[in-house]
Amino acid sequence: MLDYTMFNPNLILFNNDSELPLSTNYSIVREDKKKYAFFFNLIVLIALSYYAFSKSKSFLLFSLDGTYMMDLVRQNFQWGKSLSLGFTNNIFQSIGNVHFPLNSNLTPGYYFSALLNEGILNPVTSYLIFSIEIFTTIYIFSTTLNFKNLCALSASWLFVILAYPYLGAPQLYCYFGLVPHISTGIAETFIIMTLLFKMIEESKLYFWYALGILVLAIHMLISSPGLIILIVPLLIMFVLTCVISIKSKKQIIIYISTLGAIVGILACLGFIHYFVGLVTYTAVNFYPHDMLNLRTDWYNTSILFHRASANIISPILVIAGVSGAVIDCFNKNIFRKNMSIMFLIYVSLILSIGFCLMHTKGTWQGPVPLYFEIAIWPLYMIYTGNLLVNILENSYVIKGFTKAGLANNFFSEWFILPAIITTLILLLSFNKTYIYSNPYKYPPSETSITNILRNEIGLSPNSIFRGRVAKFNGLKLTKANWIDQFVLNIEQMSKIGNDLFLIGFTYFNIPCLFEYNPFITPAFYSVTKTFLSDGRDQQMRNVMVTRNPNDKILKLLGVKFIVTDFIINIDAKLRDTINENNSQAFLYELDNVNIGQYSPTQVLFIHNAKHTLNKMAHENFDPEKSVITHEPIDKKLVPATQSQMLIKKDGYIKISSQSTSTSMLVLPIEFSNCFVITNKKNNNFAKVLRVNLLQAAILFEDSLDLEIRYFIGPGHSASCRLSDLSQARSLEF
Repeated sequence: MLDYTMFNPNLILFNNDSELPLSTNYSIVREDKKKYAFFFNLIVLIALSYYAFSKSKSFLLFSLDGTYMMDLVRQNFQWGKSLSLGFTNNIFQSIGNVHFPLNSNLTPGYYFSALLNEGILNPVTSYLIFSIEIFTTIYIFSTTLNFKNLCALSASWLFVILAYPYLGAPQLYCYFGLVPHISTGIAETFIIMTLLFKMIEESKLYFWYALGILVLAIHMLISSPGLIILIVPLLIMFVLTCVISIKSKKQIIIYISTLGAIVGILACLGFIHYFVGLVTYTAVNFYPHDMLNLRTDWYNTSILFHRASANIISPILVIAGVSGAVIDCFNKNIFRKNMSIMFLIYVSLILSIGFCLMHTKGTWQGPVPLYFEIAIWPLYMIYTGNLLVNILENSYVIKGFTKAGLANNFFSEWFILPAIITTLILLLSFNKTYIYSNPYKYPPSETSITNILRNEIGLSPNSIFRGRVAKFNGLKLTKANWIDQFVLNIEQMSKIGNDLFLIGFTYFNIPCLFEYNPFITPAFYSVTKTFLSDGRDQQMRNVMVTRNPNDKILKLLGVKFIVTDFIINIDAKLRDTINENNSQAFLYELDNVNIGQYSPTQVLFIHNAKHTLNKMAHENFDPEKSVITHEPIDKKLVPATQSQMLIKKDGYIKISSQSTSTSMLVLPIEFSNCFVITNKKNNNFAKVLRVNLLQAAILFEDSLDLEIRYFIGPGHSASCRLSDLSQARSLEF
């Protein structure tokens, strides 16, 4: 049995046993008053935030990333399950890769907002929920670590006012104006840190604290796994702080063993394999030197270097936060002292890594140091609040007005702080509405092109797949990268109300070839770069630049329509033209496109990625008649008939076909070992395999009635992307 009595805070957190433990610093009466002060501030926050966010609507979820989040929420709500412990694919992007790493149905700020409006997000409601989450979390974390109540409340207010679009644009980096759900992940991280601390402070609830950490970790892994990379270094820093604050070696062993058990449980449940598979079977992992990185500079290192002429709040916050941490290095509380030292080391590491990346350009394609710094913004706020409290406590002028000083005056927590904040917000926003000319209008406008596409290839649950659309813009440019295409899309959006690129299609349930996802696969990257991009183009992580409309490959991938910004010479029919406000768009239609009926009979076995691409590029390669497999097929094939793909909700695709013997269907869907296959004709042979490097194919006999679903999550499918990774390496991607 674990002896919980050894976790006595008197023994753990202080050098001098005569000092009082953290839990007895305040009287019971004082603790009750602190709670009342918090709830009063929370009520003021809700009212003031609703007012401020309503004034700043155009800055909520703005630009491409913000509107993209809104559309993903709509898709998740209308096409997914309310509760899903993992990710399906996204039929509306690329050719069905794993969904963007956001499960909005498990994100309260998105889900409840969408629930109130049939899947359409209300940004004000979402931001209100996110604000309550982060405000409450920062307060709980601060007071648990025995920061003064005024410090905790000040830090909570600072985060909401500075990080969110409270008075127009965010006063700090715009991250929370684009993807506010990140604050849910940060809030969960700080609750985990609170529980990690409580495990060394209290003994009675030790098991429940550990269980809480496990539950929160699971939720983060299935709701927003992309955030894990950013918060793991912070958690490591905090665990080290906890460990070095424990005096007994036996206690350290038990503490580390408990955390090891939590990680072990996650591994046994498949979460480790699931997460590693997501982040390693990616194009950026296979081709880092292929990609352009324009973000290796001081600006993308820290907000310390965000010195806009009209706004110097960011560097002031960093300086104030670091100053507050330096003060806390002299705190008698050992844990607080250790944490402040570790925080200063963490900030120094961020700055050092940013400096190193500037001198080793092209070697790192992961998140920039600034993103890791965002995870510690709450600590900047807390230490800034600590600096403020220390100034107030040592101010003789303020002490002259009150015996205890303003920092220790309960009246300041109840009234003065919220009154000052409310007055400032009302004065700054009086008779003013903050307008941002968001280049990405949401919802996008209907156009003659989107009307044609919606009618002819648009999807609804239980509808037949009829093809997808691909856009090729910047055709007049000598060379291009994603930023060049992004600028062109903004121009088109501003002129016709639709970018005709991503959201301009997916909002109308029109599947498109473009993919915006950090988990783009090496297979999709290789095929797209080889056949659909100009050799002079520069690729970047998360997106693909396409400026070469190769009709043979497009047909193979299920692309029925092409949108361009320039007239092209291609074997396709011009269906529509838009020429408005000096913005042009041309819609072409391809014929005989693969919508799941391609049934080649000539099999070419090639077990090498480069040789496969070379063969596909050969003018004699006809994908209707020939297929490249990566495993031997010893059966003679005949053409299949009556083939169709039915798109259902939650990632399910039903495929049916007929054959007089053995046939193969080459699908306009990306292959993955993450397919969960249900064969409705149990007596008939059917096998799903990788072909043409990228695509899924079904080898079957007689008749086919198959349902496939891409799914990755903990459990039996946890290692499926690791299997994809292994296969890619064997093919020498």
